[in-house]
Amino acid sequence: VFELLELDGPMREALCHKNTQDFTQTVAKNRTTPTLLASAFEMAKQKITTLGEVMRIAGEQI
Repeated sequence: VFELLELDGPMREALCHKNTQDFTQTVAKNRTTPTLLASAFEMAKQKITTLGEVMRIAGEQI
């Protein structure tokens, strides 16, 4: 299970200026793909991965 995030201009700009708040807000506003956690749950549902793996990557998000 992995997550790939393609950076756009505003994301790059926020990262270059080490502005994590702007970066996080930009990602949340422009997200077109499922989150890592949502993808992991879907993969577990399809028996591509285990719930143990979902719990491992989820950490404290659950």
